[in-house]
This record gives sequence, structure tokens and C-alpha cells, in this order.
Amino acid sequence: MVDYLVRQGRYHECRVVAETALPLVEASDDRLASSLRVCLGIAYGLQGEYEQAHTWPTDALAISRRTGDLREQARALGVLGTVTRWAGRTSEALARLTEVLKLAGPLGDDWLVGMATCNLGAVYQQLGRYDEALDHYLRSLRIAEKLGSPRVIGKTLSHIGSLHMDRGRPADAIGPLYRAADLAEQVGDLPQQAALLTRLGTTEEGLRNTGAALELHRRALAAIREQADVGLEVEIRNRLGGSLLATGDLDEACEQFDAVLALSQTDDAPEQLAGAVEVPGRWV
Repeated sequence: MVDYLVRQGRYHECRVVAETALPLVEASDDRLASSLRVCLGIAYGLQGEYEQAHTWPTDALAISRRTGDLREQARALGVLGTVTRWAGRTSEALARLTEVLKLAGPLGDDWLVGMATCNLGAVYQQLGRYDEALDHYLRSLRIAEKLGSPRVIGKTLSHIGSLHMDRGRPADAIGPLYRAADLAEQVGDLPQQAALLTRLGTTEEGLRNTGAALELHRRALAAIREQADVGLEVEIRNRLGGSLLATGDLDEACEQFDAVLALSQTDDAPEQLAGAVEVPGRWV
């Protein structure tokens, strides 16, 4: 249930389910209590609430260390690494994710190894260490393809596409991003699909395919209309507004940027969103 809600972008409902279940298992099932805390860390992190997102897996790590459950320790460390990466704390993220590899390798858990390797690549990308990032992504991709895991394959391909865009290479990014978007649709991950569609729009714009870019941004916006991810909606509307400006459609571009400003002031907006809102030249 928790995994399904995350893939639907229904993060608040995911939190309610996990927080309701937690007291029921607290005294009787340490592994499940740890696992629910890991899920809560992901849900809070996806909503940009990084302090809470850090607390839950930290507690999970304490439980799994007390019980000697190495696999749950690796899962908790993996989420801590991911959350600290999202929060921009790259040194801590590197340390946590390196710990995951030390634990997951001897356990023979290829899924954990693949995810940690991919997330390490993302940290190196944040640091501008692109060659190391690509090396980690390619290693993660080989593991994911061996496992036949469309979710890990798609996640890794999306990072590879993002890396090429950071390097100013849209022609190299387009293939991995389209494949990743297809996989996100296949596994029913609506937020990931929407994010990839809008990033594909920006990539197509970089290739001067303005019509394709607008269509992709609009598809992304339609995909998240029933979701509650304010940060993702802001990203999509910003990208759509930028594409509309490039075509000279100032009126609709302004509509998108006005919507971005309104979203940034809602109660559901992540705290860090205010500084990330990009509204170029609204009052022209």
C-alpha cells in the first residue's frame, strides 16, 4: 500500500497509512517498525520536509543496529543518503551511501547495491564530478539490467539523461530520457513519468524542437493534475512557461508563471520552494 501511494504521488496519504500502522507493530515487530520509518523518511523527503525525513530513517537505523539486522541497516542508511543528497548535504550523503555498499555487498543484495551506486552517482553529479557520476550510473545500469528491474533501470537512465543535459549535450540525453519515461509509465510511477516528460520537453527545446517541447510539457502537466506534488507542478509550469516565452506566447506564459507564484504561497508548498521559484519577466 505504501509503495503504491508513493508511485501515485500521494505522499500525504502514504504518511497517514504508515503513521497509523506504526503504533500497531511497534512492540511486536522490529523489522516492520524499522521498515515503516524508512518509508516515512522517503515520503517526507519527497515533500521537501528534510528535517522530518532525516529523523525517521535515523530512528530506523537505531532499531536495526540494536537488533543486528544488517539488511534493514543498509535500507535505513540508503534513505538517509538519499534524503541528505536532496537537502544538498553531499558529504554526509557520500558517507551514508558508501556505508550501504559496505553492508549490501556481503549480503548479496544487488538491488540495494544498484540503488546506492546510482545515488552515489547523483551526489557526484551534484558536485560536478561528471566522469565519476557517469561511471557509477553505468555500473548501476548493469546491475539493474541483470536484475530486470524496470524501476532501477528507469531511475538510472533518468540520471544519465540529466547528466548529459548538465554537460550541454541534449542529443545524448534524449534517448535515455525517453526510455526512462516509458519505463515510468510501465511501472505506474506517475510523478516520475511527469518529471521525465517535462525534462524531455526541455531537452527537445535544446534540440530546437519547440512543438515537441510544448507537447511534452503539456502532457506532464496533465499527468499531475490529480496529484499533490507542489514542487513538481512548479517545475513543470516553469518549464512550460519558458517554452511558451520562446514561441512568443506571452499571455499563456504569464498564466503559467502566475500559477507558479500562487503555488509557492500555498500551505502545501515545500519550505525550500520560495527560493527556487523562477518567474522570468512576468510584468513585461
